[in-house]
Amino acid sequence: MSHATTGHVGRPSTQTADVLRRTRRRRDPMTDAAPAGRPARISTTLTASIAAAGGSALLALAAHPIAGTAAYAWLITALLAGAAAAPVTIDLRTRKLPNRWVAPIAAGAAVQTIAIAYATADPWRMLWPAIAAAVVFGIYVALGLAGMFGFGDAKFAAAMTIVPAIYAGPLALYVVPIAVLLAGFWRAVLTAAGRGKQPRAHGPAIAIAALVIVVATIVLQQAEGVLQ
Repeated sequence: MSHATTGHVGRPSTQTADVLRRTRRRRDPMTDAAPAGRPARISTTLTASIAAAGGSALLALAAHPIAGTAAYAWLITALLAGAAAAPVTIDLRTRKLPNRWVAPIAAGAAVQTIAIAYATADPWRMLWPAIAAAVVFGIYVALGLAGMFGFGDAKFAAAMTIVPAIYAGPLALYVVPIAVLLAGFWRAVLTAAGRGKQPRAHGPAIAIAALVIVVATIVLQQAEGVLQ
């Protein structure tokens, strides 16, 4: 006669509990439900965006007398370059452009379009950035659907287009071809070095393209006397 083995019915072992916890963290393939950590990341993105917009507004208020000048243009260009450094570095390391770094760039730049449009009495300094960012985003989404770039590249490109469009207007759309050409050049260099099949970060090309456009525009407008 066999004896039934006694145990703790209904209490999973430590190993089973660990498996269950890991399973809960995974995204549900049917519902695409976000893992438990996602709300915290969204909160971080929102908080960072609000902080960036607030800081940008304070800067605009404090520097209102010079908001339409070349000095202010160089100031926000320097701030744009500094803000882009973190996502570009992350993209080079991980091939990702996190929202918590990209969204604040867009938020801060959007506030500057309003401030500069008001200071210069030129609504196009607010309208062109919105139009250019939307068009650039759409182009990158289309290229992404073709398998060329990721959705993070589309968001980063749109955010980086806002400040150039304040000064360059529709010419800010050249962010796309310049970034693509830079990416193609870098791919050719890697191919020549025998590393052409390695995944490449596109964020640096986008940042360089945006900064080239805004710097060239400010220089030309200073030479023409448009910016003093």
